[in-house]
Amino acid sequence: MARGDWSRAVDLARDYTSRHRDDWRGWLVQGNATLRRGGSDNAYRVAAVIAFRRATQLAPDRPEVWDGYGRAGLELGGADGESIVHDAYERVMALAPLYPGAWKNWLKAYRSRADRERLLHILGRHDSIPEVRAHIAQLLIENEHYRRADALLDSLLRLDSLQPEWLALRAQSAFESGDTTNGSEFYARALAHADRPGGEMLWHQAIGIATPGEIRAWQAGIPASERPGFMRSFWARRNPDLFAAINERIAEHFARLRVARREFQDTHPLSGYENRPLTRALYAKPSIAEQIFYQRCEAQQYPGGPRSAADQSRLPSAMGTLVGGGEDILAHERWAHGIQPPGYLDLEPDSVNIGLLDMPYGRDIRDIDTTAAAMGYNVRTGLDDRGLTYLRFGPPRRRIIGSPNVDDQFCQLPELEHWEYDDIGDVRFFLPEAVNAGAMAGWSTTGDEVYRPMNERQFDATELVMTRDRTSIPAPLQFGVWTAQFADLADSGLSDVLVTSTRGELAAALDGTLSPGDASINRSGMAELHSKPGRYMLLSQAQDSGVLGRQSIPIIVRSFKHLPAVSDMLLAPAWSGGTPTRAGMLAHLQRTLVFAQGSTIRTYLEIYGLRSDSGMVRYQVVYQWVRTDHPERDLQLTSWPGATRLGFQRERAAAPRGSEIETLDIVPAQLPRGRYLLRVGIQDLLAGLSAGYSSIAFEVR
Repeated sequence: MARGDWSRAVDLARDYTSRHRDDWRGWLVQGNATLRRGGSDNAYRVAAVIAFRRATQLAPDRPEVWDGYGRAGLELGGADGESIVHDAYERVMALAPLYPGAWKNWLKAYRSRADRERLLHILGRHDSIPEVRAHIAQLLIENEHYRRADALLDSLLRLDSLQPEWLALRAQSAFESGDTTNGSEFYARALAHADRPGGEMLWHQAIGIATPGEIRAWQAGIPASERPGFMRSFWARRNPDLFAAINERIAEHFARLRVARREFQDTHPLSGYENRPLTRALYAKPSIAEQIFYQRCEAQQYPGGPRSAADQSRLPSAMGTLVGGGEDILAHERWAHGIQPPGYLDLEPDSVNIGLLDMPYGRDIRDIDTTAAAMGYNVRTGLDDRGLTYLRFGPPRRRIIGSPNVDDQFCQLPELEHWEYDDIGDVRFFLPEAVNAGAMAGWSTTGDEVYRPMNERQFDATELVMTRDRTSIPAPLQFGVWTAQFADLADSGLSDVLVTSTRGELAAALDGTLSPGDASINRSGMAELHSKPGRYMLLSQAQDSGVLGRQSIPIIVRSFKHLPAVSDMLLAPAWSGGTPTRAGMLAHLQRTLVFAQGSTIRTYLEIYGLRSDSGMVRYQVVYQWVRTDHPERDLQLTSWPGATRLGFQRERAAAPRGSEIETLDIVPAQLPRGRYLLRVGIQDLLAGLSAGYSSIAFEVR
């Protein structure tokens, strides 16, 4: 075994146990070697279970033999595996409550309220151990005994007030019981100390709503020192109201979790479909029986034709094979009613052309999110796919149980659900083994209703609910947002990002994977953020007359260290006075970038790092603007035929901080009504280098 020669180890162990049948150590080695060797079918799992079971009979007081038995049960899976896991790890924790992996492995199996109560009784014998008391508190939270959980956790926090796992559980208990004030306080403390042992609990609590990218980032290895920043960023990206003092999305998450755990617990987490990526891949595509059910019970409305173009494309070939030449389906149904159970259909021999029934667009659930399929959301959360959807998006606007075809006995299945969400669409859940069509049974692999989209619209909706999440707090305000970047003259390692909303007050923040930014709130609709260069998510929210709006935009914060360089551009109606400054431009800035006809438009940008000679700088600036009916397209062009072009050579005393201001007033005669693109390019004449260019779009009405 030390060399990894598992087959040889199995042979030696079998030989030994055949001669020493009462030595538990031999059976333990045989079970371990059998599990590690694996196999192409289920036989090795059964062999390991038998070996470990014999070891438990010979040494019932040894926790390692029960641990082996439990690991074999996890590998076996299914209902038998779940029964073994419960039996094995309850024995382990009765003997050694902190045995490595015992608690985590027990959590992987289905646990009812009675299962939790039974383990509470077992762990209660060891409640003098702080870690065991934390496990007891978690079970009490799951059984919604919040006051008892709070008392236990408060006693633990008196021992160590900074332990993040205990703080996170205390926060969860408060949030689930509706105490958002204490929940927010405890959760903030847990986040602050997430770098300590036990900080993984914060990820465990939140993983059900994580995006594929966040999951991959965590699995790649987040150092303990960076866990607080990672989790702060996780929640910052989901903050529904940057104007509020607390992040209401956290409280909403735990409130949803309570409902999802109660109503949509995963009853078969060790099934092959949910616990083994290979099995999930094999059975990701709906069976022929499922497709027959869909085409007969869902793809058509009564009376009339199919619901959508995607459904319509299926019917002529697939249903025509079943009812004879594609003639009227309702008039020529020949299936018997009333003598077989719902979901069971007897077909005449050779009546189904499997090739014609196959999915015409060739998609299955693996096309949506391989990350989710590989890591197993269900096992990590204890929720079925409906529970995950509830956790991510909350209750649906409409929940339909069963088929719309109420006249056909074959279609009367409660194991079919459609959840409808505004702006998402129809999410379809189905229990695959609920239908049988002759020998073409549904896959007996899940035991739970799972995501089962059957047309393109359902695929689109399922992709959204599997890869994203959303708050239920409304934000209907429509607004625009644009940015302009400048060098931070006080700190060369930072950049200034001006964020401007087209209406209302503005709250904005730059969120990185490991570095959440503090929100900047500005009543005039302009927020200035300071950040290191890099990739971020710009979180911008506007508020007007108490109505909230939200936008999230990927952004790259530029570096201005490579000189010469040029900032982004600002536009404002011209005003009388001295040389424009950044502060002066911000005071007059046109937030909507829409100017009244007849206005003189003032442009402003900054140039950094021009070479000086005897205290003087010389550069060439070229302005060009063009009317356009498609700014996004024309912005990508390197030249604009027909553009108005103005060029100047500037020579002036070098600015003390190396930041030159370039400004021009464009008079009304040059700007009739229309949409425009403006581009300004800078050339350092002393260095012979280009400083780059800046572009902006605006409108004259």
